[in-house]
Amino acid sequence: MPPLSSGLTHLADAQSQFGLDHVEQTGLSHTGGTDQRRYPAPQAGMQFLHAHLLQRATRRDPRVAFVEACTMLLENNAGICARCFPEPRGKLAPGQLADVAIFDYVPTTPLEDGRFLGHLLYGLNYARVHTTIARGNVLMRDSRILTLDEPAICAKAREAARGVWKRF
Repeated sequence: MPPLSSGLTHLADAQSQFGLDHVEQTGLSHTGGTDQRRYPAPQAGMQFLHAHLLQRATRRDPRVAFVEACTMLLENNAGICARCFPEPRGKLAPGQLADVAIFDYVPTTPLEDGRFLGHLLYGLNYARVHTTIARGNVLMRDSRILTLDEPAICAKAREAARGVWKRF
């Protein structure tokens, strides 16, 4: 799989042909995303968990790819955005564009120093989103989308699904 001309690779493509540690050594910026290619946005973080687990299984080594998966999630996305967009983003700091998601996360194991990455990779993927903020606008509050008529959209989707099933 040749990298894109910008030096970016898509996570699933990179890990399917190379190990994450190999891709990391090439200097390519690799990451996942919410491009709907393989994961819907609410489960976007799952691709990083899957990258880690796939490498563990493929290599038959439980020690591999944890740090690389966390690096992709926490560092590579911000670095790629910095290369592609003029506005500063990727940090919670003055002057930065920051998209924020707040989760209803109840950890089943202690959330202590040195264990955040494990909770991020293994736990938060299953937590319900409580609030989202993008460019200062609250888009979701109390797990309800504020900017769309969700019941109307779901009703239209159910009706469209009936038409699809009739064609089968």
